[in-house]
Amino acid sequence: MSWMESALSLVARSAPSKSAQGEDISGAVAELVRRMEDGSSRVSTLGELEDLLAAGSILLQTQALRGDLVLPQVETALRALDKARAGPSGIAVIGLGEKGHDVLCALEDVAGDGRSLRRFFLDFETARSRTVDPGVVSIILDAYPESDGASLPRYGEILKAAYRTAAGSQGLPPLLAETLTNSFQSHFVAHVVVGVEDPWITVAPDLLFDLRAFLGWGHRGRTIVHLLSRPSPRIRGSFREALEELERTKPFDDAFLVCVHESYIAGKVSGFIRLSAQVPDLLLNQQEGERRGALSSYGMASAAQVDGDSSERYLSRLEVAFRLAAPSWVPENIVLSEHAPEQVYYIHPPDSPPREMAWKFCPEMLPIAIDGMEPTLCRMQCGLKLGDLRLG
Repeated sequence: MSWMESALSLVARSAPSKSAQGEDISGAVAELVRRMEDGSSRVSTLGELEDLLAAGSILLQTQALRGDLVLPQVETALRALDKARAGPSGIAVIGLGEKGHDVLCALEDVAGDGRSLRRFFLDFETARSRTVDPGVVSIILDAYPESDGASLPRYGEILKAAYRTAAGSQGLPPLLAETLTNSFQSHFVAHVVVGVEDPWITVAPDLLFDLRAFLGWGHRGRTIVHLLSRPSPRIRGSFREALEELERTKPFDDAFLVCVHESYIAGKVSGFIRLSAQVPDLLLNQQEGERRGALSSYGMASAAQVDGDSSERYLSRLEVAFRLAAPSWVPENIVLSEHAPEQVYYIHPPDSPPREMAWKFCPEMLPIAIDGMEPTLCRMQCGLKLGDLRLG
């Protein structure tokens, strides 16, 4: 909340002191109260709520010095925070290039749990334009950049120039912005899906920046990017420059590296998007302290229990699920892995929690009870750097 420092400094400058002979600070206090009540309706994170309560504490102390007591309303902030923690009202998935198209095809129109899912596909007006099913909104870029005739631009540069022309000075392409506005009236999550060896990766930095601005830099929603890759990709030139720009500028709330065989990529990404729709905590950064790097990775597996399993049988099943849920990309160097900590979630129906012995196998495991969910293990590796990934 950028207004907080200026508002508090205004109160501090006007605070009563021995040299201030009856100076009235009611105007400064009224302004701080007004800004607090206005900001309380936009709280979406614990950090913002802490800032708001800190300002309230200073306000109370300032008024106490004057013999007054002002209790600004924070109920709206608490309701807004509860709403944000309950999960987004909807999910938008924006596919770029061939791998983005495959993920869109693997997703259903409804994400479940009453939350709508809208799918968007960015394409370029060429003879190779891909067909999409009726549930996908196609955003067609048809502007070609000017050429000096001396050299032909690379295809990635053509795509980036076409996107910037379509987006204009207002940010997102008009059709995309209008559809998002009409589809989601409150907080939502935007997933962007693109392959790291696809020319569309050069569009990703601009698109993600525009999305973040559209979402009020986190006030109206979160931006997640899924960077899809086969094992040991060969990334050169503008593709590598785009990835390095993403890591440097971080125009996202989280970025996930997904490195698996091409035949499994669409299923893995679509499965995680569906799971995160039902379990919003997966997209909350719960890691304490600063991350080593800006990137993450994930893996999922069924952790179904069988009634009557012995302790040994149960732990054996859990061990298999843990191995299958390994994040799709982790550093090969064990030292690096220690600096990129892993988060392990056990998602289960309320009436089927993990057995107590499960924590002996995985002490850091966090259980999450969700109605209607099959027991699922999700592992997330956080704090990765692009330099950890072999780029060929």
